[in-house]
Amino acid sequence: MTTTACILRDIAVRTVTVIGVHLGLSWFVGLLDTSGGANIGAGLLTFVLLMVLSGLGGLIDGRRVGVLSTVVIWVATAVLVAVAMIATFDPWPPDSGVVVSDLWEIGPFLTSLVAVPALIGGLLTGLRRTAPEAHTGR
Repeated sequence: MTTTACILRDIAVRTVTVIGVHLGLSWFVGLLDTSGGANIGAGLLTFVLLMVLSGLGGLIDGRRVGVLSTVVIWVATAVLVAVAMIATFDPWPPDSGVVVSDLWEIGPFLTSLVAVPALIGGLLTGLRRTAPEAHTGR
């Protein structure tokens, strides 16, 4: 498989995983008490868990594929996840004005929620990664 195909596969797998975790956690939060106070804490916990998930993914990817590929994979994943999360916020059928407003106002926050921990994790392990040629024994 070519490098481009591997990166596209990695983006797809990570996007589906993060969106799946988000939807699962959102469903769980919906089951909680509807008084409001518990839901705010559960929503914040959901954000923290998404950050931990992407940070761990960045740690693994930084070691596995290096810093540059990790940046490409996780920035693309973060943008796709932000768009998907905004799509789940708005009622159906969506109002184009509301969707554009949400993308403009909430999109950067949601993108950074996924991208920043992953990029930090990728930098931590990717910069310590040795090139495969260094292990040839020469």
